[in-house]
Amino acid sequence: MSTLRKDVLNRMLKCNKNISNLPASNDLSPLEWDSFFSKYEELEINSGKFCAYFSEPPCEEIENLNFLLIHGAGLTSLSWACFVKELTKSLKCRSVAVDLRGHGFSCVHDDLDIESLSGDIIQLFDILFNPDQKVVVIGHSLGGSVGVRVADRFPERVVGLIVLDAVEGLIKEFNSELIRVNSDLGTIFEWRTDLKKTKKYWIKWFDGMSNGFLRVRAKKMLILTTAENLDNSLMIGHMQGKFQLVLLHNCGHLIHEDVPDQVVEAVSKFVKWHKFI
Repeated sequence: MSTLRKDVLNRMLKCNKNISNLPASNDLSPLEWDSFFSKYEELEINSGKFCAYFSEPPCEEIENLNFLLIHGAGLTSLSWACFVKELTKSLKCRSVAVDLRGHGFSCVHDDLDIESLSGDIIQLFDILFNPDQKVVVIGHSLGGSVGVRVADRFPERVVGLIVLDAVEGLIKEFNSELIRVNSDLGTIFEWRTDLKKTKKYWIKWFDGMSNGFLRVRAKKMLILTTAENLDNSLMIGHMQGKFQLVLLHNCGHLIHEDVPDQVVEAVSKFVKWHKFI
């Protein structure tokens, strides 16, 4: 059994144990989105309507820098909630998080191929941002793969690309183990996105991601939990200085949920180092 498989299964068992031990009186009701974001909109493009959450500082304080946040498979834009709350304290910039098709409250549920997922965000990009606005794209897991394609499509407008815990070879293995977690917790929760039904898309979701990441012209940062997760292409690219590597410990695959303050610190340093603001 691989180290990754052991880690995922251990997290699953720990999660189940914690859930079963919760007292019946515990309030498990979800927090409202407006505790973290300032605005919610439904945006319509050719393929349908998509849900977007905005975080905007006061107009007199806002910088000419925007963040586009793209969540991972099986998640929603609200996975960025705690991160956005911390980011707003650190940088006076506008943030937008969009539910991918088949996720959250977006109204498009068919065809989760990477080209369709990316095509939606590419169309939404022109609605969300003016041509003179600078954008930093941050993508987690599957969102990282989508983010690579968005950054490649808008080389003059995307000044920074940050990918969280998405390495081509590793993430394919991780998804195969995630099905076990998804299946087990499916007896407790009702899933908005059933990952078991997305298996046929997994290979293409991440094919060519590492080389695509290295080709992007924007300044780049990769945030991982361990350097052992780097594949050969990224290892060589890092030695050549093609991107910044940040390692965060004591967290799992959902880095931005587990340690949002540490991710924000890394993002803030990245933005200031490259003088985006």
